[in-house]
Amino acid sequence: MRVTVKLFSLLRELVGTKSVDVELQEGSSIEALIEKMVSIYGLEFEQNIRHSNGMQVFLTLNAEGARLDSKLKNGDMVAFLPPVAGGFGSRKGGNREPTFSV
Repeated sequence: MRVTVKLFSLLRELVGTKSVDVELQEGSSIEALIEKMVSIYGLEFEQNIRHSNGMQVFLTLNAEGARLDSKLKNGDMVAFLPPVAGGFGSRKGGNREPTFSV
């Protein structure tokens, strides 16, 4: 099966593109996807998504929050979203509604 992975920030720079298609066995988990990507892109990729006490990125599956054990299907889209600095309503002029697009 083929899964599309969206990459942002340092991961995008490391891989050199904003998205990649990855071939996996049917029914693989996001954990298996990460292992496959580490085998392709190396230890630096892993260091940018994992931290000693958990994940360093927020995972989405088809634009909804996901877990490492989430099962994948052909055509799914997974995004690795890095932590973001700043905050809600931090711009001059006040409160803005948060927006999110994968």
